[in-house]
Amino acid sequence: MKPIQTRTLALGQMIHHLCLLEKQPFDVPEIGLVTPSEFHLIDALNNQPKTGKELCQNLQITKGAVSQLTERLISKGWLIQTPSPTDKRSVLYSLTESGKKIAVAHFAIAQQFHQHLTTQFSSADMQTIDAGFKTLADYLKTLLEENSND
Repeated sequence: MKPIQTRTLALGQMIHHLCLLEKQPFDVPEIGLVTPSEFHLIDALNNQPKTGKELCQNLQITKGAVSQLTERLISKGWLIQTPSPTDKRSVLYSLTESGKKIAVAHFAIAQQFHQHLTTQFSSADMQTIDAGFKTLADYLKTLLEENSND
C-alpha cells in the first residue's frame, strides 16, 4: 500500500473511532453515565458561569443544541441557571457540586489520554503530533466552512 493510502486509511479509522466515542457514555463513579456532549458543555463552563450564547460560541453548536443540552443537565442536577445580573434577558449557567465532580472526572480522562501519548512518544514526537493535530483541525474546519457555504 502506498504511504498516502496508508495515511488516509489510518486517518479515516481515527475519525470513525472518534465518532463512535462521541456516542459512547462514560461511567463516572458516584454520578453515573455521562455522554461526551455533556462532558464538553461542562468543560466549557470551566467553573465559570456562562450564558447560552457564550456556550454556543465556545462549543460551536447551535442555540437549540445548547438549549437541549442545558435542559438535560439541569434535570440531572449537574447545572443550575440563574438570571444574568447584567442582562435581564439572558441566564447564566453554572455547575452544581455534581457538575464539578464531572469536570474533575473529565480532566482525569484527558490526563489519562495525555499520559498514554507521552509514554508512547518522545517530547519531540509530541511537538510534531501537536502541530499535526492543529494542522489537521484547521484543514477540517476549512473543509466544513467551504461545504457549508455551498
